[in-house]
Amino acid sequence: MIQLVVADMDGTLLNDELTISPRNQAAINAIRARGIHFAFATGRPDQLMKEYVDQMEVDGPIIMCNGSIVGHPLREERLFEELLDADTVQQVVDYCESRDMIYMIYTREQILCKPNFRSNFFVARGETLPAIQRPVFTDLSTFTGDVRQLAVNKILIVEPDQDTYAQAKQELIQLLPNHRVLSSQNTFIDVNPNGTSKGRALRILCDHYDIELDAVVAFGDQENDIEMLQEAGIGVAMANAKAPIQAVADEVTARNTDDGFARWIETNLLR
Repeated sequence: MIQLVVADMDGTLLNDELTISPRNQAAINAIRARGIHFAFATGRPDQLMKEYVDQMEVDGPIIMCNGSIVGHPLREERLFEELLDADTVQQVVDYCESRDMIYMIYTREQILCKPNFRSNFFVARGETLPAIQRPVFTDLSTFTGDVRQLAVNKILIVEPDQDTYAQAKQELIQLLPNHRVLSSQNTFIDVNPNGTSKGRALRILCDHYDIELDAVVAFGDQENDIEMLQEAGIGVAMANAKAPIQAVADEVTARNTDDGFARWIETNLLR
């Protein structure tokens, strides 16, 4: 019997407008009404999850930054948190600066980056949101602090050019052999502490709720979802996921833009 449903955000639960569709919202509300726990599991940091936990009235802990955080973005306490060490933060910053690459430093309190198309999008989006949901961005161009002193959960590197992206990912894997370097979207390179995964975070979440992994269904679409799909009793990949992600899943549902999450929930948990 399923007791916990866990869903990735971008490419999974969210549509292309980065919203949770009414059908997906209804599916979440319906399983919670039946006593099934629900949690987001995302590469996003606190600042980009405030909107969704507030909107969906999610009170329990969620998985953020690919599993380096298990907690709630609007509450102080954490079930689990791990940080990048200062030397690694500096290495990644130096690497990106030397190549003029977009990078975003994720901490609990803020996202630090130079202005770029992605930060500009979220800042503009935040202006339409209630104050409690707005993400906090700090411009690294005018930042006078020391990045080595920051409590960093993850660094995101954004590279639209696929040749440059592939080269940078391999170089960072070699530069940081004791850290997790992986993809969370086709243009994203995520740098996390070693051992970070949504799979490990899922085990922490299960311990919190005192349930077995076999009682979990997890949804995902990217490389950073693989361990979670493997750990869950049922791992469901989206139809828009690449073949390697679908290959590790137990089932494949419809695309994120076709309410694949809700379709699976309706068929398997709400009948």
